Amino acid sequence: MRKLIPASLQSRIEDLCGKTNWQDLSELLASADLVVTPDTGTMHLAAHLGTPIRAFFLSSAFCHETGPYGTDHRIFQVQPPCAPCLEKEVCRHDLLCHKTLQNRSFLRAITALEQDKNDIELP
Repeated sequence: MRKLIPASLQSRIEDLCGKTNWQDLSELLASADLVVTPDTGTMHLAAHLGTPIRAFFLSSAFCHETGPYGTDHRIFQVQPPCAPCLEKEVCRHDLLCHKTLQNRSFLRAITALEQDKNDIELP
C-alpha cells in the first residue's frame, strides 16, 4: 500500500511494524502526527494517547462496535454486499473488501490531515 501513497508524503511515513516494544510504541504513538491503521490494539492505544487516527475497517469488524473513542479521528468502513464475514473463514468473494485499499481516492482520503469531511469524495 505504501507505494501508492504520493511521493510528497513518503518521507513522512515510518513503518515500524514489529520493531518496537510496548514503551517504544507508546512514545512513538504519542509523538506521531497521525496513525493510519486497521482496527488494532495499536489504534486503541493511539486513541488513548490523543493521537489523530485514520482507520479502515474491513467487512469483519464494524467501526460502530470497535472504533476508537475520542476526537480528531476519521474512520472508513468498507461495506461490501458480502459483509459481514469471519476472519477465520476463507473469503469466497476474492477479498472484495480489500479492493478499496487500492483506490487512490481512498489513499488520499485516509492520509488527509484536514478535518473537513466535505473535502473528501470516495467513489
